Amino acid sequence: PHEHSCSLSYAQWLNQIHPEQRQLVDQQLQQAIATHTDYAVEYRLITPDNSINWVLAKGRGVYDSTGKLLRMLGVIINITERKLAEAEQRRVQVLQGELQLLEDILETAQVGYWEWHLAENQGYFSSTLKRMLGYETHELVDKSHDWQYLLFEEDLPEFLDSFNQHFQNCSDSPYFQELRYRHKDGSAVWAICSGRVIEWDHNGQPLRIIGSNINITQRKQTEEALKQSERRYANLTEAAPVGIFQLDTTGKCTYVNERWTEMTGRPTQAALGMGWIETVHSEDRDRLMREWSLKLEQEIVDRKAFYESEGRYLCLDGTISWFYLQVAPEIDTNDNIIGYIGTLTDISERQQAQTALQESEQRYASLAKAAPVGIFRLDTLGNCVYVNDRWSEMAGRPREAALGMGWIEAIHPEDYERIRQEWFAAGLTPNELFYQEGRHLHPDGKVTWFHSYLLPETSPSGSIIGYIGTLTDITIRKQTEEQLHHLSERLTLALQSGRFGIWEYDFVQDRVIWDDQMYVLYGLSKDDFSCTYEGWLNCLHSEDRAYLLAVIDRVIQGKQEYNVDFRIVQPSGNISFLKGYGILKRDKHGEPIRIIGVNYDITERKQAEQELEESRTMLRLVLDTIPQRVFWKDCQSRFLGCNPAFASDYQLTPNEIIGKTDFELPWAKWAELYRKDDAIVMQTRTPKLGYEEQTENLDGEQLWLRTNKVPLTNSTGEVIGVLVSHEDITERKLAEVQLRQTNEQLAHTNV
Repeated sequence: PHEHSCSLSYAQWLNQIHPEQRQLVDQQLQQAIATHTDYAVEYRLITPDNSINWVLAKGRGVYDSTGKLLRMLGVIINITERKLAEAEQRRVQVLQGELQLLEDILETAQVGYWEWHLAENQGYFSSTLKRMLGYETHELVDKSHDWQYLLFEEDLPEFLDSFNQHFQNCSDSPYFQELRYRHKDGSAVWAICSGRVIEWDHNGQPLRIIGSNINITQRKQTEEALKQSERRYANLTEAAPVGIFQLDTTGKCTYVNERWTEMTGRPTQAALGMGWIETVHSEDRDRLMREWSLKLEQEIVDRKAFYESEGRYLCLDGTISWFYLQVAPEIDTNDNIIGYIGTLTDISERQQAQTALQESEQRYASLAKAAPVGIFRLDTLGNCVYVNDRWSEMAGRPREAALGMGWIEAIHPEDYERIRQEWFAAGLTPNELFYQEGRHLHPDGKVTWFHSYLLPETSPSGSIIGYIGTLTDITIRKQTEEQLHHLSERLTLALQSGRFGIWEYDFVQDRVIWDDQMYVLYGLSKDDFSCTYEGWLNCLHSEDRAYLLAVIDRVIQGKQEYNVDFRIVQPSGNISFLKGYGILKRDKHGEPIRIIGVNYDITERKQAEQELEESRTMLRLVLDTIPQRVFWKDCQSRFLGCNPAFASDYQLTPNEIIGKTDFELPWAKWAELYRKDDAIVMQTRTPKLGYEEQTENLDGEQLWLRTNKVPLTNSTGEVIGVLVSHEDITERKLAEVQLRQTNEQLAHTNV
């Protein structure tokens, strides 16, 4: 430092000090004077040209004998360079700390960064970036062309194009590109690569570029899984034989599939918003809305339960279709209900079958009431399990007396052993009818004659499970003629709409995928099923396996769709019928890659169909074999049907009678009388039983009939016609006339 001399007052000297430090310097100087100690202080000086220099001032005071300050002596040293060096060092330390913090943040966020000096082809690639690709720091060199080899070849051209455009545009904005790197283990690592040139030469050529790579592999995997899930959902929606819909929390429809439009006969747009309500039959609409509103208003929607109901659609063409409804809440990740998803299954066939069953049972009840025959059922050991009221009338005993082996007590002792031996000797086979005549011995000693028809009752497999029979009182026939009888068996048909299970088969991996309902349908747990094609085949009924294999072969060949009914055998031994639909997906070469479909339980429907067919067969058998004449008409007295015996009396077939009235048939002479009788029975809903009336045969001969008429009703109790049975009592009438004439002659003779 150079020495200078100048004359400044204390205030002038103090004013040269930077304002931020004047007070501090003054305080330290006054403290040194007060304590008679040396002082040393660093501060900034403002030079005449307004520049700032750092100085170190050291000095001490000179005092007289009394301690009074005489003057201050000291030196001032320029320390500006030292201070600047210290500030630079502190700045470097701060930058290093910030850089380390940034590296820690980037590593935590799985962001790798890099720097590239283009002229030297040298760069820096962070350890995070290398570990992102499965490498240790020393395993990869910092050469840009080496890193390019790690890119997937398919992604490299697009990346270089984006890279070069950034150079050519001299853009200050970074470029962004999604691309794939090849991991050390061979897998793909998806990354968002961004970079920006931060240094250019005087010719506008890039010198230095920095950038980062963000690992988005998990996001890409999630996106792909979501796409696959959406494709599978779309395929399942396409394959499902049910209508599928979505509602928001207020009940407004936001989606329906094509099956919904097929079921309702309305376009998709008609369902959106609250439009779906208009498609519901007016008689069901209020009920369904009340049920649904109750659940919403009381907030009692069980997140794990289905809302189930049934109703009808009124199609635009006026037809009505039945549906089975299932709705489940849609839950978000916070366990909040965000809407509802539901399915509609067409159960029109089931409802028609139930209606047919009810009408058949109603017809059976009407026939049983009209027919003058006793009806009974026996098990395979001969124990009676059912008799009707007519049996009680014929046997003169209460119905309970027939149950078990009690029916034997009603048979005349002289006939029982013969009947038992003939029955067992017959060795009945399915569909073989057994006929026998015998006598009842009433408790009061009265004896009546009967003839009986007995037919084995069989299961769907054809085995005999019991016997069903009729008893016809032929006491009068033994004297004059045969008695009317009629037989029918009751029908039972119940079909419940089951939930459907969703399945998928991967041809390449031989892998079967089931949802939870599939395991319920097959009676299996997830541990019991191998999830293979062979594992599924093992669930099939042995008699259906060849059929299903043939169907699948034709489906693969493109000759038919996968639409099958088949049986399975559950581990418990239970046999169930299932309905199966499926859609085959092929690759671009036409080879099958997977098939997606649904199964649902149709066991009850199959059983109902079999039982209904058995009932119809039995009814036809009875009508075709009984000696009585039976026919039934509609409310306009137009013939709906008759048995062969009735038609053959007039040398006609049933088909030549059905659809005509009495006025159009050979007995037109009596048509007006018959019509009036029919109308009275239908209007009063009162049977007219056992009355006698006249008619003529084809030869014009007068005949006497004993007739029974009862109103014919449907399942709702509405009268839809009249059921008539009659028997020819002409011989009895002639015998009565002959007897009367003989008695008159004897009376005259005695006179």
